[in-house]
Amino acid sequence: MYHYGGWLFSYRRAKPIALAICLCVLLVTSASSLAAAEELNEVEPRRILALFDGRFDAAPRRTRIHRFVELPLNHLGYQLDYHDLRSGLPPAVISADVAAVISWFDALPPDVAAFQAWAAKVRRAGTDPDGLKVITLGTLAVAGFSEMAGEAQAYLARLGIETVGPDERPGNLEPGLPPSIPT
Repeated sequence: MYHYGGWLFSYRRAKPIALAICLCVLLVTSASSLAAAEELNEVEPRRILALFDGRFDAAPRRTRIHRFVELPLNHLGYQLDYHDLRSGLPPAVISADVAAVISWFDALPPDVAAFQAWAAKVRRAGTDPDGLKVITLGTLAVAGFSEMAGEAQAYLARLGIETVGPDERPGNLEPGLPPSIPT
């Protein structure tokens, strides 16, 4: 329990309240984007392609995506379409009504290089091919950061992650020396 300005706070109470606030913000932003799309008479994509590795999860209902992500997305009006990577990767150009691709891996996918190349170039068919979002939870499907190929760099750039070489890191990160911040 913590006191702040006469208020009594508890982390047990704060977590559900914070989650409720986040969901309300998502609902408001989702409702406003739907209203804007209705004004323009455009249909907003409402399907999400969920990738899972069948080596670890036998069925879609056993995946973490189903257990933790599908309910909030369904509440926001999205429908998940599951794809098992054991049957190969989906096509690089997917349907125009797919809003995003989501994956949650416990380990590296069966063919890491092929997955990275696919995730870097996957596009949506139709008028807005670059509007497709790629969401990755869990393992990043990158074997190592030391000498990554172009596909891995493009995949990470698609996720908004920029990699830097050892000479570009801020501060002194030499082994055995304490880190320093450049002035």
